[in-house]
Amino acid sequence: MDSLEITLKWSKKEFGMIVQLGDSGRSFKEQVHSLTNVPIGRQKLLCGKKKGSIHWKGSLTDEFVFSIPDSSKPATHSLMVTLIGSAEAAIEVPNTKTRFVEDMTQEELQAVEDATEQAAMADAVGMISTIQLPAHHRNDGKQETYQYNRLVTGLPQKYIEDLLKQRKRKQELQGNDEMMDQVAMSMGLELRRAYVNDIAVRHRDGTLIGALDDGHVQLWRYGQMEHDVIHGGGDGGIDSVVALSTPSEGHLSFVTAGRGTYKLWSEDAEELGTVRTPVPGVTPVSMVQVPLHQSENNNNMVCLAASFKVVHQSNPSQFHLVPQNEEQERRRAAAEAQEAARQEIMAKMSSSVQVLYGAADGTSPLKSYILTNHGEDTAPITCVTSFSITQNGNSVSFLVAGDQEGCLRIWVAQVEKQNGNNIVNFALQSTFWLRSEEGSSLSIVCLEPMEVGDGQAARLAVSTAPTGRSRQPSPAGPCVSVSTTRAVHLLDFATQGESLSMPSTSHALTGHTKDSVICMRSLPDGGLLTGGGKLDATVKLWSASQFSANINAMDVDETQVTTIESQQRQLSKCSQTISSLGYVFALEVLPDRMEGSSQFAIAGARYNTLKIIL
Repeated sequence: MDSLEITLKWSKKEFGMIVQLGDSGRSFKEQVHSLTNVPIGRQKLLCGKKKGSIHWKGSLTDEFVFSIPDSSKPATHSLMVTLIGSAEAAIEVPNTKTRFVEDMTQEELQAVEDATEQAAMADAVGMISTIQLPAHHRNDGKQETYQYNRLVTGLPQKYIEDLLKQRKRKQELQGNDEMMDQVAMSMGLELRRAYVNDIAVRHRDGTLIGALDDGHVQLWRYGQMEHDVIHGGGDGGIDSVVALSTPSEGHLSFVTAGRGTYKLWSEDAEELGTVRTPVPGVTPVSMVQVPLHQSENNNNMVCLAASFKVVHQSNPSQFHLVPQNEEQERRRAAAEAQEAARQEIMAKMSSSVQVLYGAADGTSPLKSYILTNHGEDTAPITCVTSFSITQNGNSVSFLVAGDQEGCLRIWVAQVEKQNGNNIVNFALQSTFWLRSEEGSSLSIVCLEPMEVGDGQAARLAVSTAPTGRSRQPSPAGPCVSVSTTRAVHLLDFATQGESLSMPSTSHALTGHTKDSVICMRSLPDGGLLTGGGKLDATVKLWSASQFSANINAMDVDETQVTTIESQQRQLSKCSQTISSLGYVFALEVLPDRMEGSSQFAIAGARYNTLKIIL
């Protein structure tokens, strides 16, 4: 017999082999390698000892020779061999040369990062950049609220995604987006000796900007503070911050107002310029961006408007010494006249609005001028806001200012070309007063334009408060009657070409019974967020369905109207009370930037921290 039948057992597989008598162990191993792809160096071939048959002790060696003993029987001329070893994986030559991170440029590293994030976005939920990390960094391995860093405490990233999933599921079932009323993240130091006066969100990348009363400006994104800069130039704090809606190529990103100056900042919080108030002793307190109709001539312009408050107070002890001679009497009279003139100028500034405009690239200083109205009945302006309407494909922008006597003034913005330069002018369009049905006086606390559908009239939310005076003289102009002095009144404006008619009052929100509403923010779906004062200390959400009545503004001639009677519908019960916020100084909506999503988070400035609610 010249050959030997061998059954090779490897793992759960069996192979039939034939070995010629006289072959060595090395040649057998080569056959096993060609059959199983197990390298010779990894092969361990074993066989059991059986009397009268071929066998070897331990692992098969290269020198072993296959031969049949003379005493063996024909039935024993077969062999069971066990193979122990792993197959050799085929090594492929890489298509690209291996590159180390240290050898890559910043652009290449960013491209790799973007590709990884894009792949992770397929399974991600939400893109609220203030609190959510990039999609490929959300596996933090946490199960409960933890400290992201020394300034931020929040829920785990996956738990935030779960809350957004629950909200989306409820929205699909119920038809409205109800808040979970849960604090997702808290930003800032609880024991910091500075309060957050105002906040704004930069919609380009979802960055939340906070302005503090010690002059600091903080930028928050991805659950951490990216920048902390100081608005220098004087004492006091920052009263207002505006995140600009500018073209992507523009350098200007946001503007802060306070300490008697405006500061212009880039996207990386680099100071680009400073604009001072026209006179000392006043500081900008309420600031808003006025949207401009974009055209080929002014597609890179920015326009701001701000009101003032008086920060310089006269010293009652300044003239307590009695003059001893005529020279001292003369100096005292001159000083008193100078102080009286200064107080008069500051009083006029408090009832004026400063307009700033210029190129959004930040390379040239902003131009400014004052909108004045120095009538006898002019009161200090408390707040300003802006909104725009679209007529025949053209956008028309309006500036609104409210004062302490319940007066609302509306200007229309116009961009004109003069000597080759773009000039922004504001023409006063209408002036009217809000008056209660009982005749008691009221003041304007804050203003907020609301989101409305296409074809609907412009809607403005106006928060009012009683002044404490029972009655006041009738103003020399048209009045709009409201049902109560402490409420949020919704004013609906119909359009007449590029102008607005006198408004009608559709609703009065009276849910804040203990104090006036000090801050508001419109919601993307047409709803409204309202924050009560310190005595009320609640944040309420009013859904768009509560304002579903058709908007029918009164089409009237202002020159023939003295009073528009109130036909308001009072709403005392809101859709939802956000109990986890409480007393806040400012509110902001953080939209989900994921395509097709309508969800959002709420940011509230609560004392020295920022609370983010889902």
